[in-house]
Amino acid sequence: MKPVKAVDAAFLQLETAATPMHVGALFVLDPGSREAGRSFFRRFKAEIGARLDRSEVFTRRVAALPLNVANPMWIESDPDLDYHVRRTVLPEPGSQHQLEECVADLHTPPMDRERPLWELHVIEGLEHGRLALYVKTHHAGLDGASAQLFLRSFVDTTPGTAPRRRRGAARHGSPAPGAQALLVAAARHQASEIARLPGVVASLAGSVAFAAPPVDAACRPLIRKLGTVDVDRSGNRLAASVSRDRRPRTSHPSVAGVA
Repeated sequence: MKPVKAVDAAFLQLETAATPMHVGALFVLDPGSREAGRSFFRRFKAEIGARLDRSEVFTRRVAALPLNVANPMWIESDPDLDYHVRRTVLPEPGSQHQLEECVADLHTPPMDRERPLWELHVIEGLEHGRLALYVKTHHAGLDGASAQLFLRSFVDTTPGTAPRRRRGAARHGSPAPGAQALLVAAARHQASEIARLPGVVASLAGSVAFAAPPVDAACRPLIRKLGTVDVDRSGNRLAASVSRDRRPRTSHPSVAGVA
């Protein structure tokens, strides 16, 4: 059990029926042969079952705290493959328009927060014997970089079979921890964040000090070029008296490095 990061929690808190926060990706595949196409879904579902330990996205779900006193927690949950890995068959002729309509229908429903936040949809019946894979996940669980890692957990660059992973019977998610356990975990996280606060503030102060040198040092090149500068040592005011450049001007202005 670990807390959902603040940025990720915002996607959960801002989500409404009118503004869902899940995302999707569509891949069109060539199975290579009619026989491979017929068995693709069965083989793909078995491979996902063998690879559930390759990404925590497969086996975690969101648990809200009582009264939303703090950000939700990620808790372990056994996915039900019959729910998360699904098959859809398009009617003939399996056109691009039919595929787009199908994906729109699959993408519309909000994701079930009582389950891990991912769905894999195999779409069959496309023209020319092709297949499609529609991946649906929630922005709270994945960003751009972690989405690539998630895809790599079940997409290989070479053919082969992943080593099998022993699993218990599929369940409709694990029961959520009790309210007390969630509150204790959240309190521990908040305490650790508060303990880190002095170090964070000191680090930020050092960065600001490094980025903002004394005003007289910063202005020294300007002093040499333009004239004299009187500096109020309190740092609150800077009064400059600039002597005019009396050198004769050329008829055409110039830019540094350009005649």
